[in-house]
Amino acid sequence: MKNLRDLKFASKVMLGLFIPLFIFCITLGIYMLNRITADFNTKIDEKGHTVTKLLAKFSAITIITYDHWTLEEYISEVMKDKEIVFAVIKDKKNKPLTSTVFRENDTRTDKPKIYITPVYHNNKVVGEVEVHIATAHFKATLIHDLLFFGGIIIGAVILCYITSYLISAAATKPLKEMAEHMKQVEHGDYSIRQAVESADEIGSLAKGFNEMLDDLERRNKEITWANEQLEQKMEERRLMEKQLRQAQKLEAIGTLAGGIAHDFNNILTTIIGYSQLLMLKKAEDDPEREKIETVFEAAEKATELVRQLLAFSRKQVMDIRVVNLNYIVTNVSKMLTRLIGENIAIKTTLNESIGNIKADPGQVEQVIVNLVVNARDAMPDGGELYLESDSVELDEEYCKTHANIVPGQYVVFSVTDTGVGIPPELRDKIFDPFFTTKKAGEGTGLGLATVYGIVTQMDGHIYVYSEVGHGTTFKIYFPEVAEKVDAKSKQKVSLTTGKETILVVDDETAILRLL
Repeated sequence: MKNLRDLKFASKVMLGLFIPLFIFCITLGIYMLNRITADFNTKIDEKGHTVTKLLAKFSAITIITYDHWTLEEYISEVMKDKEIVFAVIKDKKNKPLTSTVFRENDTRTDKPKIYITPVYHNNKVVGEVEVHIATAHFKATLIHDLLFFGGIIIGAVILCYITSYLISAAATKPLKEMAEHMKQVEHGDYSIRQAVESADEIGSLAKGFNEMLDDLERRNKEITWANEQLEQKMEERRLMEKQLRQAQKLEAIGTLAGGIAHDFNNILTTIIGYSQLLMLKKAEDDPEREKIETVFEAAEKATELVRQLLAFSRKQVMDIRVVNLNYIVTNVSKMLTRLIGENIAIKTTLNESIGNIKADPGQVEQVIVNLVVNARDAMPDGGELYLESDSVELDEEYCKTHANIVPGQYVVFSVTDTGVGIPPELRDKIFDPFFTTKKAGEGTGLGLATVYGIVTQMDGHIYVYSEVGHGTTFKIYFPEVAEKVDAKSKQKVSLTTGKETILVVDDETAILRLL
């Protein structure tokens, strides 16, 4: 039973059809064999009884009259039948009244069947008739019939096998194809379909199979779309978390830098103040004055460094007013050519219909200069520098992938170079204070950090897009305002003198002593 269960479905169907048909054919063969055998015996018996009864009927009076010639005529007539090998008529004393010669060719191996019938006259037995009938002819007919019917049985068995195979193939071929298609579905191929070749149960099954595949394909597309949406949401979340961590890191660094810069600025104020006082007391040709001037110049450089740190930490004082970005870019562009050199071409594209922004014009100029200098350093062999302004509306989809920015109308300023580009592993560090890819002594690492601090303090946002070997683009977004540009008139300030007292408050004793 276990081996039977392990058979393929097609083999089971074929066996299920063939075995009953085979049993039916064998049963029919056995039945027909019995019928043919019975007919064989019946035919011999019918012939034997018929011949003996006829002889007994016609020879009854002849036996009484002892008409031997007539009896011989009867026997001669009977012997014309080649299946009768011996016939004799006897009297009541069992004495032959005719010749008893057997048929000359009766040397066959089969044993003839003997039939004896009494002869009656006036209800009295007057003799008997004995006839021997050969069975060879009947056996030959029997064998012929058996061979013929055996051929029919064998043909029927073969026909049963072929029919079983065809029915099995017709029933199992679609099932086999469906099984192969299901394997393809397991590997993610939902495009295959089962051919509907009939309107019977197999056709209905194929139609239902195709409907199932349609449903699976639709559900697979829905799941794929849902996975893509989930992956997109996860990617947006990872990007937002990354930007948030970057902003928090820069915030922490800015807080630290602002505290250090404030304390350092107090120290530098003392150094610069006393240096100036000492220089006032020294003559121009005094050798000590040169040393004091060196201290003063170093303190001035340090002051610039402190100013940049304060800008990054967003703690410097700004003159925020309503301005037009195009006006600032146009003014600062006049000095950029001398700043970047002749091997770099500047191309400016300004949208005249942009709105106004709230910003410190001087600090915006500082941002532009720093970005242009950074672009110049990225193009040591020359290239092209693009300065562009435009007005854009940032929707919620954009804001979902960019931290700390809200939907609305913005004025965007972009600086694009055709330089070496920034490797992906360095893009998250370019706004860090003192981070630089330049050689020692070629940069302080505060240029982009200052840009970040200034833009952030003016409620702006800065993003970088770069590809190694193709260049870099910095985009700055300022919230657009509906207010008009401030028209501040230059007022002359006259100094007045008097005997008033100025109160100076500072937490540094050295500065108080200086004043």
